[in-house]
Amino acid sequence: MDGGRLNILHDGCLFSVQETAVECGASSTAIHRGIFWLGYCPKHTLSSQTVGYFVLNTGAFCELPISIFVLFQIPFHLKTFRSVSGNVTHTIIAWILTIYMLFFMILVMLRIVDIFHDNEATLLRKIIIIITLEGFFMVTFKDISGAFYQKKFQNLVDWTEKLHTVKEDNHLVQKIVDKDLEKTIKFGNILFKLYGSLVGTAVFGLMVTYVVSHFVVIKIPYFESQHKELIYLLIQEVSLFILAIWDVTSDSGIIFLGLYMLAFVKIINKMIKALSDQKAMIECPNLLLETMKKHREMIEILETFNSAIKLMSFTQLLMSTITFLTLLFSIQIDWHQFLFQMIFIVVLVELFLLCLFGEIIKCESASIFWNLYLTKWYEMSLKDQKIILIMMMNSQKEIGLKAVGMYDISLMAFIQILKMSFSYSAIILTFTKH
Repeated sequence: MDGGRLNILHDGCLFSVQETAVECGASSTAIHRGIFWLGYCPKHTLSSQTVGYFVLNTGAFCELPISIFVLFQIPFHLKTFRSVSGNVTHTIIAWILTIYMLFFMILVMLRIVDIFHDNEATLLRKIIIIITLEGFFMVTFKDISGAFYQKKFQNLVDWTEKLHTVKEDNHLVQKIVDKDLEKTIKFGNILFKLYGSLVGTAVFGLMVTYVVSHFVVIKIPYFESQHKELIYLLIQEVSLFILAIWDVTSDSGIIFLGLYMLAFVKIINKMIKALSDQKAMIECPNLLLETMKKHREMIEILETFNSAIKLMSFTQLLMSTITFLTLLFSIQIDWHQFLFQMIFIVVLVELFLLCLFGEIIKCESASIFWNLYLTKWYEMSLKDQKIILIMMMNSQKEIGLKAVGMYDISLMAFIQILKMSFSYSAIILTFTKH
């Protein structure tokens, strides 16, 4: 016991138990294993689904397969440059990384000016420099765009933790929530690994291209690259490595928030379908009221999420379009360049995930109206029928993602961006040949 706190060391991870909370500080061994603590967890809510990576169940600690949460808080430090339920050190790191990336982009732009005045420079070399600048610009400004919405991200993180830490009064609702959260964690873990591998492969290919071709994409004033090529290459390799880690880490937070939003909408739909189950209604007579509360919470949290990422999503759409245009033009010039194809796939996946999420959210939220209509509302009391009617009226308003509050983020937007990129790249290629 230390100051009213019981410290338990388990497998390299220090748990401290108080009267009101359980906290965990990760040691270096725990961090190496991917174990990290998200926040507080009220003692009376501990179960096999607790937010930590270990849970208290019949007096024993059991490891949960959710090590992906190690990156859950850090992305929002990178996006807001302020502490979001975590260590201030991450905020300082975010500022340092952003300043470094901005400085690196300036060096790339200086190099672009030189290489476009160099008649001996090949077109492919010019394209590689442009793609490098576009990649750094997209990742950096996607994160900078979140700096204005720190409070909204804080609310989203708190809401996510609440899903794990607050136990529902209705055991049927709790059962549905636990099941969907478990699926979300497993799917998010798989998605993160796939996305990280894809980005890592593309960046590694670019790093190898720089080294093998002795290709310099930056210019440091008063420090010529002719006699300092090794230093230039080292700076480029380190910068690309940081870019890959930053991109995957930053996007992972948004991906997980999106998955939680989607899971929450699915939970509401399942609760609505349970309203037609006579056994469930007898077992949980207040299920309709709980469903109404969840529906109202869903509308509020989706509006908060949409507002928090509206600039980020617009930056993603704009820069993806420009990058698609550049890459499609490059592939048509030399389709043997595997590097261009790999980068194209990465940008394609990033945009597709965003548009797919917007499409699914819109479809799932729209299905709430029809699920309510298909309930046995005609067998309910007048009071319950009024509640159903209010929920149906609230469900008529389309809920979806909008870039800067204007442009729909959906699969149709994804297709339109690809069509536009293909068309304009073909036009540019035609003029280039002439």
